[in-house]
Amino acid sequence: ITDSPLSKLDLSQNIALIVLNLDNNKLEELDLRNNSKLNRISCVENKLTSLQLNGLTELNSLTAYKNNLRSIDLKSNINLNSFIASNNKLQNLDVSANEKLENLDIWDNEIAEIDLSTNRMLNSLSVEGNNLLQLNLEGNPLLVYLYCNTNNLEFLDLSKNQLLESVG
Repeated sequence: ITDSPLSKLDLSQNIALIVLNLDNNKLEELDLRNNSKLNRISCVENKLTSLQLNGLTELNSLTAYKNNLRSIDLKSNINLNSFIASNNKLQNLDVSANEKLENLDIWDNEIAEIDLSTNRMLNSLSVEGNNLLQLNLEGNPLLVYLYCNTNNLEFLDLSKNQLLESVG
């Protein structure tokens, strides 16, 4: 369901859902806790302030950019491989439980600090336009793409990221 004025949606009884595309609607909240089989979710360009994903252990890809999210709980999404949530209002983000994360794209938010020490599989990181004072990437040896422009970084050590191909 895309490109519509949809503002409310109840999927609580649709427990067989695997893929969900809700791009370009007017949704303000989305509760997917009953949809434990979901593998891929895209909810781009809505008005989401709340996104409930607890219990979605099969979730592999979450794309939720251009919303109004201030926080999101990803602790139970242990198979998350890609998380894209740029152009939101995220103030903090805990990805410590997402050890399989390879792509993290969270530019243009309000994040001041982030711990990526458990995300050893991280290949691509985009954190431009946040409020980061520091960024420790020594635990991310597989990092190939790094974009961290427009932050408050005064020091950045990339000596452990020998696979880097693109930095900006």
